[in-house]
Amino acid sequence: MSGPRHPRGTSNTNQRGNTAMRAARRRWLVRQFGDGEFVDCALRAVPDCWVSMTEWSVWVDRILPGARGGTYERANIRPACGPCQIHTGIWLREELKAERAQVGE
Repeated sequence: MSGPRHPRGTSNTNQRGNTAMRAARRRWLVRQFGDGEFVDCALRAVPDCWVSMTEWSVWVDRILPGARGGTYERANIRPACGPCQIHTGIWLREELKAERAQVGE
């Protein structure tokens, strides 16, 4: 007799993809936007921006954010550092909150 079925899948994939897909995306960013070893942050949104990153430290930023329907397709991604990514995420959250408040009025 088999155990209970779980409602979620077991493939370890979601919109971002599995671990190998995410690593391949980071490698592509370093090759496409950098010199193959290092890449600069495309956002430069905060003063303590990590200007140079490797494939192990780069974050993937969606140009059109996921909250607005953006995907992880190569035409919609760019390299970002952690501090800039967090800063722009906070800014987007506040912008979406303000939009929802206007709709609710």
